[in-house]
Amino acid sequence: MVNTRTGHVIRSAVAVLLMVSASAQLLGDDSQSTRRKPYALSDGMDLQARKDGGLFPIVGFSKKRIVITRNGTRDPLSTKSEISYALRRKMSSKWVDMKIVETESFNYELQAQLAAYSNALSQLDRNENLEAGGRIDVGENGIEGRNHDGRQVTPGPLAIGMNGQRPPEEYKLLIKELEDKLFNPDVLANALRVVLDLETKVPTKGVYLVLIARVDSPATEPDSRPLIQVVGQLEPDKKRTVKAVFKDLPAGFSLLDLDIHIYSRGDEIPWEGSSGLKMLSEDEAFEYSLGRYKDSKGKVEPVLFRPLPSAAITSFLSEKEILEIQAELFVYPDGSARVSSINTDDRPLSDKLAGILEDVRFIPAIEDGEPTLSTVSLKLSSLIY
Repeated sequence: MVNTRTGHVIRSAVAVLLMVSASAQLLGDDSQSTRRKPYALSDGMDLQARKDGGLFPIVGFSKKRIVITRNGTRDPLSTKSEISYALRRKMSSKWVDMKIVETESFNYELQAQLAAYSNALSQLDRNENLEAGGRIDVGENGIEGRNHDGRQVTPGPLAIGMNGQRPPEEYKLLIKELEDKLFNPDVLANALRVVLDLETKVPTKGVYLVLIARVDSPATEPDSRPLIQVVGQLEPDKKRTVKAVFKDLPAGFSLLDLDIHIYSRGDEIPWEGSSGLKMLSEDEAFEYSLGRYKDSKGKVEPVLFRPLPSAAITSFLSEKEILEIQAELFVYPDGSARVSSINTDDRPLSDKLAGILEDVRFIPAIEDGEPTLSTVSLKLSSLIY
């Protein structure tokens, strides 16, 4: 059993639940977003996978693999790999507006049968439309058809009853019986459908969700069931609807709690339902981060706290130039920065970048528990988001 608060191992069966959603939709309240403080502090979850005896951070999921980062590289792993997690407080300036639209319990086998019968009936209807104006002959190879211009066609396996399929009336009767069963409260549910609406203000790549449903049933103890839902890329201000399905739940289960974590390439993004959520101003977030680093022993190097928006740089520099340019900066005890040098002979460009880069802010170097002056040398690409 996995406990969402104190447990450490998400069973390897999470791989069986791994699924892809090609389309999803993100929705939020703009008025709430404008009033929201810029930083969010919440109870986050770090995902890890085991390889060669070690645990490595997970930075992505796809239909066929898990992606970890190890020694500066990204390595693919099988979806059958054991996944574990560690809980910790996280702070982020990123945000996703997400809303749980619906949670629905249902019987998975009955639902699958209903879908199969409905598809078969639809196929029969389509074939009837295709055959309109033609005729059906019985040839040497069995049943053949001719369309309105005389060309020979062979009907598909669901086309007519003579091919071994049920007649439409029987499909309609079966569908009606299944619908009655699905709405019968005595039929025990064994699956859970979760529908989510989400929205983001910036392009967000490599998005996936970790959903943990805590369920109970008459025949089992309360249990936590994890599900990985791959979403993909989210575009700004474009609603996407994500549908996730938990299968093989205890018969007659009831949903006790639903915990959802959102990730983009390994970075967790908070939302209004994040556990322990607290919104912070920039100064509050800075003081919180500074306090954590002051508790560190020995000397701690500066850490970037407020990067530059990419638009401030990409409007006049190419991606190649951004990767090539490096800057040395003085970082002061209050976290402010001043450019010492930039590796370019273009003086106007150097002056322009110096002015822009002084908007970044760092958690300063800490020595013996106190902030101190330091210097850092960083690529321009590492100073923007």
